[in-house]
Amino acid sequence: MCVSFAYIPAVVVLTAVLFFAVYYLCVLRPRKGTLDWVALQEQRVFTFAVPRHKMDRKDTLPVLLITAVYALTAFFSLGSMLAPDYQRAPALKSGESYTLELEGEAVEATGLWHYCLAGTGGYDVAVSVDGKRFATLWTRVEKDQWDRDQTVYYWADAQGLDPSYSLPQTNNHVFKWTETRTTDPYPVKFLRLTARADKDAVQLGKLLLLGQDGKPVPAQWRMADGSALPEALAYATTIDDTVPETISWRNSGYFDEIYHPRTALEHIQGQYPFENSHPPLGKLILGLGIRMFGMTPFGWRFMGTLLGVLMVPLFYLFLKNIFGKRNIAVCGTILLATEFMHLTQTRIATIDTYGVFFILLAYLFFYRWLTASATRGKRGKTSEGYGQLALSGILWGIGCACKWTVIYAGAGLAVLYVIHMVLRIRAWDKDELGRKAGLGRWLTATLGVSVLCFVIIPLIVYTLSYLPYAQAAGKPGLAGAIDEMWRNQGDMLSYHNQVHSYHPYASRWYQWLVDARPILYYYKDLGGGMVEKFSAFTNPLTTWLGLFAMITCLARCLRRVWAKLALVWSAGLGCCVVCWLVGRVENGDFDPALTAQQLTWRFLLMGLCLAVYLAAATAIVLLLDKRPSALAVFVSVGFAAQFLPWVCIGRITFAYHYFPATLFLILGICMLFDDLMSCPRARWRWPVYGVTAGSVALYAMFYPYLTGLAMPTWYFSNFLQFLPSWV
Repeated sequence: MCVSFAYIPAVVVLTAVLFFAVYYLCVLRPRKGTLDWVALQEQRVFTFAVPRHKMDRKDTLPVLLITAVYALTAFFSLGSMLAPDYQRAPALKSGESYTLELEGEAVEATGLWHYCLAGTGGYDVAVSVDGKRFATLWTRVEKDQWDRDQTVYYWADAQGLDPSYSLPQTNNHVFKWTETRTTDPYPVKFLRLTARADKDAVQLGKLLLLGQDGKPVPAQWRMADGSALPEALAYATTIDDTVPETISWRNSGYFDEIYHPRTALEHIQGQYPFENSHPPLGKLILGLGIRMFGMTPFGWRFMGTLLGVLMVPLFYLFLKNIFGKRNIAVCGTILLATEFMHLTQTRIATIDTYGVFFILLAYLFFYRWLTASATRGKRGKTSEGYGQLALSGILWGIGCACKWTVIYAGAGLAVLYVIHMVLRIRAWDKDELGRKAGLGRWLTATLGVSVLCFVIIPLIVYTLSYLPYAQAAGKPGLAGAIDEMWRNQGDMLSYHNQVHSYHPYASRWYQWLVDARPILYYYKDLGGGMVEKFSAFTNPLTTWLGLFAMITCLARCLRRVWAKLALVWSAGLGCCVVCWLVGRVENGDFDPALTAQQLTWRFLLMGLCLAVYLAAATAIVLLLDKRPSALAVFVSVGFAAQFLPWVCIGRITFAYHYFPATLFLILGICMLFDDLMSCPRARWRWPVYGVTAGSVALYAMFYPYLTGLAMPTWYFSNFLQFLPSWV
């Protein structure tokens, strides 16, 4: 029996997190009668308007170094820059058929490779050794060694039978190589290809015979009547530099890459998109990479990876603006750069990266607006920072046009906006007559900029993003874009309301909090004890320490101890109640149809988790200082805006939905760093630098698993599988 050692690093990480949490609470709790304790009794003004710290020349080297190192790890082996050319490949209509003859001797074919481009349908592939009697590719379903259904391909006489169309070109096959192995080899001299298109035509990038070694055969074809092949068909049946040595994620799409790059290409070609489950702008940005590098894996992954790299210096700027300490900016940025999901999710050609990128920018400029009135510029004067507020709203609007989940960030910004406005109005200076002079003008200007940049401009950007839809639908212009935009909102809402089907790697919000269930994106057994696979999940150090940080931030949002306890207790109890209600109606977690034993175990597990949370939260509230923190409110609201909506949503969810919330987990951890560094009694270097170094070590340790590099199966099972649910 193989003994797994993965629990050892898992226990080490968990122990480090617990040590950090205990040390933080012990050090930060001032002793009664000391100067620290006396200082805590003082009432401070609660405000977001605090001086904003600026970057300086000494920040240049660390931010460039971290960004460069991360960029190397992000772009390394991103994907092939070669793929069959959609502009040269044949587009076949239903019933279109060609019979080809192989020049030279017949080939013992053991299967086929084919690369699908646009369109859905299938192909009837028939082969013959004499050109008279053909055997067609057929399928049957058999049970594998684990008693699961598997599709088996075989050659059988096609005389007198309708075409089988067994070689598929479904939505799951486009822009990826597919290998079809047959049960027995068959001598091939002639090949007949007949297409079936669900709509218009199917475009076939490549169709290649496999020899007895399992590799594509370099074959020269001509038409069976002796004439030359059409140029497009000759391209599709010829081995060139676009044909890889082996099929993998490097040269093929995986997971949702079968949708979004295809939609981006359709926008480039002026076609009406097949996938319309998200707003268009994310796919339009993705298409920039395709325009630069072609319809290749590197091309469709480039823009997401680039924005993932750009998030690193932006996050450094954010941290420096907030804390003003270079140590914290460096350590926090390293935490982001070594965050697992940040790497994996920005390397896949989906639109989540674009949403998170604009969420980061929106909060960055919103924070700069909050602090503008207390920050002196180059001339030594303060300003209201309307430019920062405008940028925040516009960038948020651009994000909404990429993915709906950015709207959740808008809810967080709105809460912070209301709090800040109330605080500013209450703190406005009165003149000698008791009037708040200038308040009306300020309020009018601020509300005007807010409505313009958070409502009007985002609506315009959102609508204009539908111009490609309108153009493809034959309704060019603003009116057509408005019509297509309005219609698509109903389509998107209907789609997301119906996403309830079972998925083996789906996860719920309470699993995200502890990193319990990654989503497996790719798996390939290479044989010989080697495997290629990767999943989307968060760095366990960031996740587990970030959970403590978020509870700490929540406990520091209010002043009174009873209010703090009420807040943290109501948060935990509320989530459990919503989980039970949604689980009864939507996702089946607490379906009344389940057996009494199943329901009992689920209630016991939820009760145990709730008890642990309440005990930890209560201890944190009682041990922490009593002064509320405006920054804690900022971080808590930002995290809640990205997390709480998923508590109430019953559709199927995945670990990557937690991606935007990781920004605020790291901000929360940086708050802990700042508290330790600001405490005279704390020996902060070991815990702060230790957490940072631990995150780097885990990143290096998991890097093959995060990027799909070949690794031994024992390495994953013995060192990387921290939890049994990690696959």
